[in-house]
Amino acid sequence: MKSFRVTSIIVLVKGILMILLGFIHIAASYFALQDAQRQMSEIMAAKYTLWFGLLGLFFIFTGTIDILSYTGLRGGVRQVWRTAFCSAIFTTLCGATGTAVLLRVEGPPIFPILVLFLGAIVLAVLQRRQDDFMDRNLEPNARW
Repeated sequence: MKSFRVTSIIVLVKGILMILLGFIHIAASYFALQDAQRQMSEIMAAKYTLWFGLLGLFFIFTGTIDILSYTGLRGGVRQVWRTAFCSAIFTTLCGATGTAVLLRVEGPPIFPILVLFLGAIVLAVLQRRQDDFMDRNLEPNARW
């Protein structure tokens, strides 16, 4: 079905972008440490940098889940739809939280807004196609 193909491609693009954002986040943790050392104590700066790097690993994890969901979404597998939907929810919440925190501290944050919109778009597409995935009754050993 065409709706499965379009949905799976959108989730695949989200996965690739999340992995790229994760690597950017991990690479930028060094610069975050340099900035944090000027403003915080040494222990707080180390904790902040660790949090910053682990958030990048979380982005890589959600992106990997989306990439692995690609084949199942093309086949219309209900359980894979649920997994991709949960990944989109966590991505949207992460972007919303980052946007809310950084709006209070700095100016308009570009990357958290990007994560928020990326998660919201995939969430909307998956929600719109929910009936297509729920109506399919695949056998347990069906090929994707």
